[in-house]
Amino acid sequence: MRLSDIKTLYAYDRWATGRILDAGRGLTQQQFTSPSPLGGPGVRQTLTHIVDSMRGWRLRWEGKPDEELRPEEFGALAALTERWRIEADALQTFLDSLAEDDLERPVRTLTLWQTLVHLANHGTQHRSEAAMLLTHYGHSPDDLDLSWYLRDFAPKDG
Repeated sequence: MRLSDIKTLYAYDRWATGRILDAGRGLTQQQFTSPSPLGGPGVRQTLTHIVDSMRGWRLRWEGKPDEELRPEEFGALAALTERWRIEADALQTFLDSLAEDDLERPVRTLTLWQTLVHLANHGTQHRSEAAMLLTHYGHSPDDLDLSWYLRDFAPKDG
């Protein structure tokens, strides 16, 4: 795995999560804060988990302590979106600080590149859950596939 590949995954992650958050602006407050009518966590809980995981892994990679974010900290989608932007910027700063050799350093029982890919994959899972809820509420985020991002939005080489 090359650093440029990791950065592409995270650019996609930011784009796709942004689409989820944009679609969420159409929710009522009750839809945002309620448990899922389909079973499992609701929109706020799912989106908080995405932000918390991104933050937690970044702090772990930086060797800093982590304290879990709680959904109740975000009374409105706007507050959660702002926190996501802060965390996404901090993650981008971390990614920009890396060199190719850093990807092989150990993180727990894995390597940095493996945990970076894990987090990107984790975000995909939970965005899918949020997209299902948003669609149920009539606010689909539309296509979130990596192939769409690569075709239409990714910077072109050369």
